[in-house]
Amino acid sequence: MSRKISTPIAIAIVVAGVVLVWSAVNWQLGLFPTSSFSSFIPIKKSATANWETYDNEVYGGYRISYPNDWYLTYSYKSYAVISSVSMAQRSYGFKPLPEGNAEIQIDVWYKSNSFTLDEWALVAGLDPRIQTRNKISYSDIEIAGIRGKELTYSAPDEKQAGRIIFIPKEEFTENSQVVIIMNLYYFMDDPRADYYNHVFQQIISTFKFLD
Repeated sequence: MSRKISTPIAIAIVVAGVVLVWSAVNWQLGLFPTSSFSSFIPIKKSATANWETYDNEVYGGYRISYPNDWYLTYSYKSYAVISSVSMAQRSYGFKPLPEGNAEIQIDVWYKSNSFTLDEWALVAGLDPRIQTRNKISYSDIEIAGIRGKELTYSAPDEKQAGRIIFIPKEEFTENSQVVIIMNLYYFMDDPRADYYNHVFQQIISTFKFLD
């Protein structure tokens, strides 16, 4: 003998199914943020004590350090680039990043106060006008006591992968908030990917806002 499912239970099953399908679609589209939380583990200061230092006092007001065998290849106003390969090794010009290397792009953007950091960072990180990126993960992070966001992504069209860090400044203007953006990228399937990510984590551990 078959048993009938009551109307309330049937409705609940249908609603649950719709929610599951909606979540799966949004995840595939990169619109469904994760709620995981991670923190950059402090690196021993001795490991970065003799590194080069980059200050941007005018735009964003921050300081970071980077390894002596990496290069500050560009710095103008709010934008800076730190690379594992020098400009001289790029045939003295703004050539594309050679395979087997990595680059960190640093910029200062302004987030409208009408958006939360969670909403704004996901849209900014996946902006198709900059590059077609597929979200791999999206999580909360903490850097030097500051709550930020981290987006890891792949960009198949450019054969690249990377991580974007969003570090908000506590100070607000009437309409916006300063956010420091650091984008590490390298070529997919690069055997040195773990090394690039380790260096990136070391660099991030030196970050601080200037007083």
